[in-house]
Amino acid sequence: MGGNAIDPIVAGVLEIPIQPGTEDTKFEYSHWSSLPTNVTGPQNIIAQYDTYYRVQFLNGDNVIVNTQWIIKDGSAVNPILSQEIEIPEKTSDVKYHYGFLRWVEDFSVITGPLDVTSEYSH
Repeated sequence: MGGNAIDPIVAGVLEIPIQPGTEDTKFEYSHWSSLPTNVTGPQNIIAQYDTYYRVQFLNGDNVIVNTQWIIKDGSAVNPILSQEIEIPEKTSDVKYHYGFLRWVEDFSVITGPLDVTSEYSH
């Protein structure tokens, strides 16, 4: 009695806990809620998770051209500026030839799954 709690993962007693996600949200183990010191009775420690959201960038034909998993409140990266993709296109029609202008949605603070669409001039 009176000893310090040990991290059961570090000690090899438990495997890293897994929390199921969805197709557009993932959870990754981060740490325990607390590891008490001077334990004199039963204690609960709760696994804490980082939340990641799927951010998809779509071209003018609504085709996904880039996917990123971003930690909650983090920022996605413009895939054109990071050179992950070429400038996205939109299929021309008889009347217009389209040129990429910008991404429509703000992806600087991600608070949930997001589809980022593109805007075009003609």
